[in-house]
Amino acid sequence: MELPALQSLFFVALDADDKPVKRMHSFLILQPGETTSCVGCHEQRVKAPHPMKADLAALRRPPSQVQPITDVPRVFDFPRDIQPILSKHCVECHNADRTEGHVDLTGDKTIMYSMSYLTMQTRGLVSDGRNLPKSNYEPYKIGSSASKLMTLIDGSHYDAKLSEHEAKMVRLWIETSATYPGTYASLGCGTYGVGQPHGELRKRCASCHDKELKNRKGEKYMELFFRGRSVHRPGPLCNLSHPEKSRLLRGPLAKEAGGLASCKEAVFGTKEDPLYQQMLAAIRDAHNRLNQGKRFDMPGFRPNEHYIREMQRFGFLPKDLKPDNPIDVYAVDRAYWDSFNCRVQTAGKN
Repeated sequence: MELPALQSLFFVALDADDKPVKRMHSFLILQPGETTSCVGCHEQRVKAPHPMKADLAALRRPPSQVQPITDVPRVFDFPRDIQPILSKHCVECHNADRTEGHVDLTGDKTIMYSMSYLTMQTRGLVSDGRNLPKSNYEPYKIGSSASKLMTLIDGSHYDAKLSEHEAKMVRLWIETSATYPGTYASLGCGTYGVGQPHGELRKRCASCHDKELKNRKGEKYMELFFRGRSVHRPGPLCNLSHPEKSRLLRGPLAKEAGGLASCKEAVFGTKEDPLYQQMLAAIRDAHNRLNQGKRFDMPGFRPNEHYIREMQRFGFLPKDLKPDNPIDVYAVDRAYWDSFNCRVQTAGKN
């Protein structure tokens, strides 16, 4: 094959149905004019490569060119590219007001990501192999082939039947590591913590939700957990888009008061309970800070000073950029990435 120089290349072996069989767990970058092969990594470490015939069929023709996939984004962005598909096909049943299966696929914001992205990660709906000290998986054990999400959007799960192109978008998003942001500008704009009244919560909830843990020194301590989430890292239990719909509030709230009554006995009989109001105020505070600071996928977002400074230094943003000038971070990122394209210069004639 003839591959583009100075580009990050990621290899996935596909079957006849475009399902991933095996993949590399690192990418490859070639320098201009470089020739490489699989020898060096994929052979026995204590044996020399076998002699190869010079008349291999693959060497009798010109090298194949890489064909770009033109009908999908070059870099996937979950809120921009995947969430609209989920909103169209899944959110009618899987939202904050429907508790069957405890799956929320809305784009509502959480402390760090969106409700749908966190749900898919915590419920194991995608298999991207991230942060696992493992490699050389068995065939079909990683990627979209091993992702439950793909079997839920093929029409077998009620009426969730994606178009061929929508399914392709989801599949290729998973193959490219199922990332959340599609822009460098997201760095530093994500987390809006929720400080909860742990002392009061412990008084009411420790009998059912306390869990013994050990720190790095082996010392034991107790921590509250709700639906598998630490109270210090509540994730999808806090809805920053609609604080009143947070599972952390609705779970222990009595049904008569609009809650889910998930506990054996209602912790909050009404919404006027002082602890309920204190917890709601903490989530609303995060909601207000999020709306003021904004994430990369929110209207009015502006990247931080570091992104602007570096993109000005590289020449992709004007030096005289005004504080109120809009910035299309996706276009700026694309210009930055394209600057790494190899441009072969041909010497001119004298």
